[in-house]
Amino acid sequence: MSALPILDRKLLRDLRRIGGQAAAIVVVVACAVATAVMSFGVLRSLEQARAQYYEAARCAHLVAST
Repeated sequence: MSALPILDRKLLRDLRRIGGQAAAIVVVVACAVATAVMSFGVLRSLEQARAQYYEAARCAHLVAST
């Protein structure tokens, strides 16, 4: 008998024992990824809206420092 099935049983037993914690970790990581994706999408959308407004309002492309 090989050691792999024994280790597999132990892994399954441990996962059943901490299943709630594992699910919570997966949910937190998924929320973090979703938040990052949404943030980058909003940033890109705002940059495009700014560029379209500047083009429509015929704003100059320069920056003056004091």
